[in-house]
Amino acid sequence: MLKKGLLLMCTCVLVFLLCGCGNPLEELPEATGENIYNTEEETTGNEAADEMIETLLESFSTRDRLVSFAVLEREDNEESQDYSRILVEFQIENEAYNATCYYAFTMDYRDKRGWRVEEGLMTDPDRWVYEPLIGVEESRLLEQLYSGLDSFYIGNEHFTADAETTNDISFQSGGIRFEEGTYYETVDVTLDYVQSACCDYRMECTLTFSNYFGEWSLCDFVYPESYEVIVDENLSAALTEERMLEDIAGQGFSYNYYIEDAYFTTEDCNYTLDATVYNDDTVEAVFTFTSQNTENFIAHTEIRLLYYFDGTDCELLSCEFNPVVENICLAGNYTGVIYNPEGERLGDIYYSFLGADEDGNLYGAAKWTIDGLENRNEESVEFTVYQDDIFCLGVDFAGALYYEEDSSVGYDYLYMDPVSGGIVSSTYAYFYELQPE
Repeated sequence: MLKKGLLLMCTCVLVFLLCGCGNPLEELPEATGENIYNTEEETTGNEAADEMIETLLESFSTRDRLVSFAVLEREDNEESQDYSRILVEFQIENEAYNATCYYAFTMDYRDKRGWRVEEGLMTDPDRWVYEPLIGVEESRLLEQLYSGLDSFYIGNEHFTADAETTNDISFQSGGIRFEEGTYYETVDVTLDYVQSACCDYRMECTLTFSNYFGEWSLCDFVYPESYEVIVDENLSAALTEERMLEDIAGQGFSYNYYIEDAYFTTEDCNYTLDATVYNDDTVEAVFTFTSQNTENFIAHTEIRLLYYFDGTDCELLSCEFNPVVENICLAGNYTGVIYNPEGERLGDIYYSFLGADEDGNLYGAAKWTIDGLENRNEESVEFTVYQDDIFCLGVDFAGALYYEEDSSVGYDYLYMDPVSGGIVSSTYAYFYELQPE
């Protein structure tokens, strides 16, 4: 009985050893570089290869059809026999393109489940080839057209285009071409930019698409460079440049709470009419005014006028001022007269701008000599200047400067007037304007 038991045990051990002697790597597809995929049966006949294909197709659209699968390289772990890295080439096709692609699979083996994909990664993207069979669809052309035309200029004219402001659109394709490894399609577009009340424009532009991974993507957009325009006769008569300049001169702009509105006129400023934009029943005119008199900074002010056109006349809806003050340079000595809010003289002021510190902040000294104050402001007071905003410099005095017997300041503000080009200070108690000596 004991002998029979030992014999049975030895037999089981032998069977186990025989079963365990097979090499799992032999179950993987060979790296022959040949197509092993049967499109009719939709299988390679190899379980591990089909496992890779199943993982692969999860990354693609359901419209893609696999037509070829080939193993190019295998890197096996000969020692453990449970790991392999496999490089494959496969081909897919659909109604839009044919594609040849490359993936690297990391395969892992377990006794009970066999070979499974541990990881699948795209590889060698430079070798991927997508051959488009059809050009860009019209819906895609329209989408990219409106996206590109959303905001653009022709010369100084600004446009915003969409489906509501364009019609009579026609596309002329130059065909699909292959250049330096990439497929392209160039489409010429002719459209009418419609302004129902003001005017119409006819213009042309060009869209160029490249094919990347089977998808057409806009790679170049040539904006309209010219147009044919027809402006309504009533609008031309109602909205002249002279009319718009009068409207600007009548709109006050405030850059400081204590200073009365500034008014932009052609007497104080140079100007250019940069753009006239027609949108349905509104017209936007964009001017740039530059102060003529400034010596210590540059002041450009963009002024946007918005008009409503009713088919006969124009009404001003808004006037927007957007000033930019730059290149402020206050080196040297400046003088001025200080006044009270009623315009009565209080005394004289002197500023000396001596240089800039390591942080770029100006420094210098100032003296205020107020009429009738013999014991005040006898010595100059040092200061440091900080940029507060586009109009304003904050002057931080090292001591008190009096403008009345018992009233003084330790901090003051110098404002850059974008209209006159002057350097002024104004509070509820005093006003002065600096002039270079």
